[in-house]
Amino acid sequence: RTRLLSMIDTFYREACDMLVVEATPATRGRFLDAGVCIGLLDPNTLVTSDLHPGLMDNVSEDTKPGEMAKRSLDGLVAFLIYFFSYLAGWEAVRYLLVADADLLVAARLIVADRGMMGFSVMSLASVAAFEAALRLAAQVAKHSQPERLVSVWMSLSSQLQQVLSFLSVMQTQTQGMNIQMLLGGRSLPDPGKAWNLAASRPPHSNIADMPYEATRSLRMALLDTIRIFYLRALARLPRAELRTRYHRSMLMAGYCYGPFDPVSNIIVNMIWYDVMFAAPHPPVLDMIGPKSLTRLESRSFYGLASFLQTRYHDLSEHQLVQCLVASCAHLSVADPNFDVANKGRAQVPRKPTRLQPPQHGTPTLRLMQHFSVQST
Repeated sequence: RTRLLSMIDTFYREACDMLVVEATPATRGRFLDAGVCIGLLDPNTLVTSDLHPGLMDNVSEDTKPGEMAKRSLDGLVAFLIYFFSYLAGWEAVRYLLVADADLLVAARLIVADRGMMGFSVMSLASVAAFEAALRLAAQVAKHSQPERLVSVWMSLSSQLQQVLSFLSVMQTQTQGMNIQMLLGGRSLPDPGKAWNLAASRPPHSNIADMPYEATRSLRMALLDTIRIFYLRALARLPRAELRTRYHRSMLMAGYCYGPFDPVSNIIVNMIWYDVMFAAPHPPVLDMIGPKSLTRLESRSFYGLASFLQTRYHDLSEHQLVQCLVASCAHLSVADPNFDVANKGRAQVPRKPTRLQPPQHGTPTLRLMQHFSVQST
C-alpha cells in the first residue's frame, strides 16, 4: 500500500508541474481536489482530465498531494471491492500495484486471474454495477461532485479516443471547451470501449511476479454462481410438488453435477432420488432454509471439485476452482474427457494457466487461457 500511495503521489506531483501557468498554492489545491485518480483512462491522464469547469466548482483550496493520493487509493479500492464479489481490500491493493494504479487494467487482471471467461463489461448487470462502483469510488475519494463525475465519464465512455487527443496537449481553455462539446453530444454510455482501450496499457509488472492464489475469494464467487443455479431450478418446479415431495429429494440429492447443464442436473438428480427413495409421508414445507441451501451448494462444489481431482491429480485446488469458474460449473465443459466413451481416445487434460509474462507486440491483458492443451 505504501508503494502504491507513493506511485499515485508521483502522478499528482507530475500533474502539478504540467500546469501551464505558475499556479498559486490555492490554485494547486483546487486542481488537486478536483483531479481524483478515478475514471476510465490511465492515472496520469485522469488526474488532469477532471479539470473542466463543471468539476472544478466548489473544491477545496488547501488539498495536498499526499492527502489526495490517499483519497484516490481509497476510491480505487472501493471500486474493485464493489465490482468483484468477495475481493478483499488487500487483494485489490495487490492488483492495483501490478496495474500501476490503473483502475481498468487492475479490473482486467482480476477477470483474467479469476478465469471469468464469460465476463462481459457490456452486459446489463455489468453496466449497472460498473456505474454504481464508479459512483461509490468518487464518494469514497471525497470528490466534491461524485454524481457529476460519474455522469461525465459515462458520457465520455464512447468517445475516449477524442478525449485522449484533446488531453495529449498542454492544458488550455480551448481543450476544456472541446471536452465540453463532447459532453454536449449526449452519447450513449459504452464502457466496453474503455475496457478494450485498457488492453493497450500493459502494466510494467506481471501478476506472475507477485504469486498468490486467492482461492477463497474465487471459491466464494463460484458458490454464488451455484446458488443461482439452485434458484433457477426452484423457479422451474411446480409449487405444490416442491412443497410436498421435491423439497426432500432436493436437499438429499439435488446436486448440480452430472452430464447436463447445472440446472438440469439439479432437477434430474432430484427427480431420480424422489423416484428411487420416495418417502411414505413427506412433510409439507413452505420454504427451504438458507442454511440448508448453503450446505447443498457446498456439497455440489465438493462433488465438482472431487470429480476433477480424481481424474487429474496434478491440478491444485486453485486450478480446479479456476476451471469450474471458467466453465460455469459445467463438467462437460471443464473436462475434455467427460464423455470419453464416445471418443476414440482420451484427450490431453486441459489445465488452467496463470497470466504469462507480457510479449512484445501482443496485448498483455488478454483473458487467461485456462484450457490451453498441454503436450504429452
